[in-house]
Amino acid sequence: MAEPKSSESFSLDKRVPLAFIMALVVQLVAGVSWVNHAYSALEQRVALIEAEFRAQHERDDRQDKNGSERDDRIERLTAESLALIRADLKEVKDILARRYK
Repeated sequence: MAEPKSSESFSLDKRVPLAFIMALVVQLVAGVSWVNHAYSALEQRVALIEAEFRAQHERDDRQDKNGSERDDRIERLTAESLALIRADLKEVKDILARRYK
């Protein structure tokens, strides 16, 4: 068997059908189109996730603010309630002390 000479340059045999070459070109175009579509869809999904992340962050901030306001209100109401209960207990103690003196 004779080995091909390494100095020979690449050449396209004229026996390769034109339909085969066209099919390769069509597949290449379809592949590039598919990759472009996939990349575009990926960018849209990333943008959607980023928007949802920002919206969630804003909701969390509002809830934290509302939560701290709610906690402050609860503490104030609890302190007022305890003050009223202590006043009532003092009044009961005074009544009992006068009665059993």
